Amino acid sequence: MRPKSIDPRDPNWILVAAFSTLSLVLGFAYGNEWAREGFHLKDWQPLLAAFVAAVGIIAAGMMASRTLRFNAISREENRIEERLPGLREATAWLSEVLSALRGLRNQEETSRTLHLFRIGRPGTSIEAEVAEAIPLADATTQQRIAQAFLNFHAVARRLDALVDDIAAAREVLRGNPGSIREQADVISTNMTAAQRRGSIMGELDNAFAELSSLHNELECRRTTFEARLARLRAEIDRYLGDH
Repeated sequence: MRPKSIDPRDPNWILVAAFSTLSLVLGFAYGNEWAREGFHLKDWQPLLAAFVAAVGIIAAGMMASRTLRFNAISREENRIEERLPGLREATAWLSEVLSALRGLRNQEETSRTLHLFRIGRPGTSIEAEVAEAIPLADATTQQRIAQAFLNFHAVARRLDALVDDIAAAREVLRGNPGSIREQADVISTNMTAAQRRGSIMGELDNAFAELSSLHNELECRRTTFEARLARLRAEIDRYLGDH
């Protein structure tokens, strides 16, 4: 078995070091005195009392320090355990939504895809829908996700309205060609709409990138919390193992 390494921060080793140093110094001092005057037990009683008191003070200080450290670790462990389930839920749900949106062949299906995840439904607010989808997440996380979806959904709705306008104009042209001038006006309107469509598609890409960035941030926080929690639990196990 590999010998246990010495941790200089371990209070046990600090106590041993202090005890050894004090013993060495006093041993030399009283050794010289003993060589000159001889050994008398009564002369050593004050030294022994002071030595015991010093060891007791050091030991009490080390134990108090360890207790404070244990309490701090326990509080941090509880804080992470409270937030981690919400982060896991939020990142898993966001990953599912983003995967569905990323796989769309036609961005004009964006609103319908959001509805499949119960986002942007008539008669409800996106804030309430997000809170319903990820109830374990804390309020700040829910608000940030809801705001990102509000921006994304607003752009998707503008795209839907533009697509409807283009379809209606084409239907008018097909059913009632009218004069050449009327046809030219319809074509001009369609060209303008096509330009607007390109601009809105760019906004939709930016809104999607905002959602992805938020997901990556939360995912990074989740993995950091999980790693930190594992270290805290290992330290708590070491502390309890020493008692």
